[in-house]
Amino acid sequence: MSGLSYTPWQLNKQLENFLEGCVLQGLPRRVILDAVKSNFGTYKWSERTLVRRLKHFDLKLKMERHQMSRNGDFEEISLRREV
Repeated sequence: MSGLSYTPWQLNKQLENFLEGCVLQGLPRRVILDAVKSNFGTYKWSERTLVRRLKHFDLKLKMERHQMSRNGDFEEISLRREV
């Protein structure tokens, strides 16, 4: 072992606070995913792991759709904390 400390994501308060801040700002899922990949690159990230980790930190989410694109599809889904 190299002497570097490794914190499991479940115990990482910085990660929890970061995710909570992203959710409270109403950032789109893709933006949150890019941010955690950049800031918490020691953990593996995918959309699935992001959702699982948000649930672990008790960030209860509801989906809100953004404006429709030209072809009628919704462009992005953002996450917001349920009140």
